[in-house]
Amino acid sequence: MKGEMRSSEVKPIPCCIVNDHSDIEPFLLACIRAKRLSKRCVMVHFDAHPDMSVPTPVEQKYDSVLSWKDPHVLYYDVLSSEGCIGEFLLPMMYQRWLSSVIWVRSPWCDQIRDGSHEFLCGNCTVSDEHAPQGMGKGRDQCMVSMAEPYFLDEGVCADSAELKHARAVHLHVCPVEDLGSAFESCMQRAAARGADGADTGVDWVLDICLDYFSTNNPFLAPLTHALHTDGASAADVLARLEVIKQVFRCLSFRHVGPAASADAHVGSIASTSSSNSSSSNSSSSSSSSSSTSSSSSSSSSKSSSARARREQRAHCHMVLADVLLGAAASAQQSLSTQSTDKESFLDLFPPAHRKNPGSLFFDTVLPRMSSEARSLLHEMGSLVLLPHQHSSHQDMTKLVQDMRHQVSRLRLRNPHLTPPAAITIARSTGEASTHEHDDGFTMSGIVEALQAQVLEAVQEVLSGWYADEPAAPPSPPRSASAPASIPLTVHKFYETNQERPESDAFTQAYAVFLHPIAAGVVNYVAAPSGQDAGAGGLTQDRHPSKKSRVV
Repeated sequence: MKGEMRSSEVKPIPCCIVNDHSDIEPFLLACIRAKRLSKRCVMVHFDAHPDMSVPTPVEQKYDSVLSWKDPHVLYYDVLSSEGCIGEFLLPMMYQRWLSSVIWVRSPWCDQIRDGSHEFLCGNCTVSDEHAPQGMGKGRDQCMVSMAEPYFLDEGVCADSAELKHARAVHLHVCPVEDLGSAFESCMQRAAARGADGADTGVDWVLDICLDYFSTNNPFLAPLTHALHTDGASAADVLARLEVIKQVFRCLSFRHVGPAASADAHVGSIASTSSSNSSSSNSSSSSSSSSSTSSSSSSSSSKSSSARARREQRAHCHMVLADVLLGAAASAQQSLSTQSTDKESFLDLFPPAHRKNPGSLFFDTVLPRMSSEARSLLHEMGSLVLLPHQHSSHQDMTKLVQDMRHQVSRLRLRNPHLTPPAAITIARSTGEASTHEHDDGFTMSGIVEALQAQVLEAVQEVLSGWYADEPAAPPSPPRSASAPASIPLTVHKFYETNQERPESDAFTQAYAVFLHPIAAGVVNYVAAPSGQDAGAGGLTQDRHPSKKSRVV
């Protein structure tokens, strides 16, 4: 039985610490290749961001789900843009390396509604002039059938009938207190769909981003500074910033209604291996997910709805550009022209929001914005809505404790649950840090202490994993049957390898499992519950380096 394991029988759990969150992707794929992790596993994703964005590769030829199969191409070519740190999960889910992702959101985050969401991901041919920014037209582009503001803001929402090579992916969103039920549901779903390793249970991954505990929006600081230029007080600037956020929250194309989420074909495609969608006249009910929308309208009407959203978004960007940049460039506009601009601007909002924030922004905030502030806001767009919460030390400690408690309870809900097959931690710090501006999602001033605190919490979870196993009668003294300690091997990919400065996350990840050249590896052994934390021991294992080409 797993509860009777002793330290000699427990395999060390690989743990990878990276800076850019997308760098965990090659590590997990190397784990799968080395048979340390099964395919179609479940990921528990503690983060302030879903990281479910559609990849936007630098070279457009890789902008297709067909480019996601090769791990080398995926890492170096598909995940090549500055935004790749939030684009790595969808390809892994599409390739069925991950069966489900449970996004445990920070308490202040609401980018995607709580609940279970099953939707389609595939290629959509965009032949009109309203292709998403940075994407071409008349060619295949990756899109999804989930009409949440998170995807609508990027212009990557399509209807199921528009998608080719479509596959269903599954995301569950919940706060930390609901992790237990979400985890149980996703593990059952993975087992029912034939996850690799089903004979011994479904593997799972514990993924933690440090910005879960304290979140920085690096795009806000420059805008906030620019709003201060007219001598406004801090309170006035915060009030203006809130109005600006409301402008982007209330745009009409983000609020068409849940019935238009275009998920009608999820069930039919998920149940077959076909790479294309069913006939446009077919209909199916929503899958078992609680928040997956259903629609009784025909697929042709839904197709026009998704296209209309993309057109509405493109028009919205055009009007915003004219309001922010055009007005700033022409201070001699006539009153009639300004009135026309205002009416066009107010048309971007549903009736309930034309006055607030529509008129409020146009009449009171916009005239006081400098040209620098307008230009920054035009560049940022909906990025102004990214979560921003600088937590106190006390609040961060409580969040770490809540995470440790809820992950530990997973074992209590399922006595046969094995520990996570792999653990990943992302620091998400930036490259520049000053007193006024930090360009990372985790503030550089707290990252070291927070990382140590999180790693300690993970060790506590592992040290007590088998502590509640009942001993077979007659019961020996508890000290004589102490639960097995679980070794944790930590690979710090964010540190520069002095012996191999050219190495990146991909080469380091494959080196860990395929070549004995993992420099900077730290082995932690979690002490059994009830014993001194240092009893498990700490060793540092540095292997000689050698150059080799990863194939």
